[in-house]
Amino acid sequence: HSSNLITDREAGALADLLSDTLAGRARDGPGGYSAAAFGAKGVLYAVRCLLAEARNRALVASSAHGIRLNALLAGAASRLADGGDDGVDAEAAEHAAVSLYRMTAHSLDEAALGFDTAMCAGPFLPTAPGAGRADTVAAVAGALSGLAAADGATAATVQAAHQIV
Repeated sequence: HSSNLITDREAGALADLLSDTLAGRARDGPGGYSAAAFGAKGVLYAVRCLLAEARNRALVASSAHGIRLNALLAGAASRLADGGDDGVDAEAAEHAAVSLYRMTAHSLDEAALGFDTAMCAGPFLPTAPGAGRADTVAAVAGALSGLAAADGATAATVQAAHQIV
């Protein structure tokens, strides 16, 4: 449905909103919001719904916002494995894991810096400064494996985590 399509600018705003929500930050200025305006579960659900549309996935993956959104999703998903804090419960972790899964296109390529997908020529996740690509792959695979084994992980979360790893 065309009303579910986003623009590059909206993809950036969505990544900003997710980042601010996960960090508990407010946004000042026009279009700003308080830190309590949005919950992590609601924002992650919105991301999941928007990424259900293939054209939105392609746009995000090919934009400058793709790597950042993927890193935020991976971080949100891993919070459940770390005990579920900051509003990231099993349902929110599922939204993050399924969204991340939708962005992977089932492709993990250690030859690229981080993860490489069929949707974009660039890396899927950033490699931390001073870390090699194997370190990034190992860290993300460990976090997703921990998520799949976490108490309360839903069947969809476990499936998404296993598919990515």
